[in-house]
Amino acid sequence: PLPYRPEINYALLKQRVKTFGCYLEEPLVKTKQSFLALHSGVPLPQFRVDPSRADPALVKEAHEEILDPEYAFFYDDKLGKIGINQVMPTLEWAANQGVKVVVFDHFQFVVANDANSNERQAIDNLMNEVASFCKRTGVHVIGVTHITYNKNYFKPKNEDGSIQYPHWYEVGEHDGRGSSAYTHVCSNMIAIDKEVTEDSSRGRTRLKLLLNREWDYTFVWFWV
Repeated sequence: PLPYRPEINYALLKQRVKTFGCYLEEPLVKTKQSFLALHSGVPLPQFRVDPSRADPALVKEAHEEILDPEYAFFYDDKLGKIGINQVMPTLEWAANQGVKVVVFDHFQFVVANDANSNERQAIDNLMNEVASFCKRTGVHVIGVTHITYNKNYFKPKNEDGSIQYPHWYEVGEHDGRGSSAYTHVCSNMIAIDKEVTEDSSRGRTRLKLLLNREWDYTFVWFWV
């Protein structure tokens, strides 16, 4: 659901950093199209409908420089759904290719594929294994997790008692869906707040640093 995960991956590839993108809720062809669209400066939905909107020279450049197979590795959806027992072998494979950063979207999708697992326990175990992997290999894993939506979140009120619009739906460090292990084992946690509008149209988004273990920074906002 986020535009930022391919942008992070894209920025790393522009700097020639070997990355492994694991985007489990979309086909690989769409993932690669997102990089071509970013490099070409064309919104992804428009690019997917009509690729000719993009400058052919920029598309060619993106294929050669951004999607260079020496630096850009991806999980291939043709392999089917990835099970929870496949995650660590997949990360180990990426490390063996010399990958420095993994973008993994998202952890609940993996757990959902295992109907026999206890979600909280499965996430706890997986997060601890990922943290151990990062420490052992030096590979950075940028993991995406969805939140448990709280219908009773704080809504600012006007003097007459009506809800004030627009307002922010703010995400906290313990809102990760399924387990508190995200907070316990991660080194950095960045949340995305959404602006709620009265007509349900799309508002602004705000990136917020919830946790930084090294420097103990919290609640630094980045507007996008």
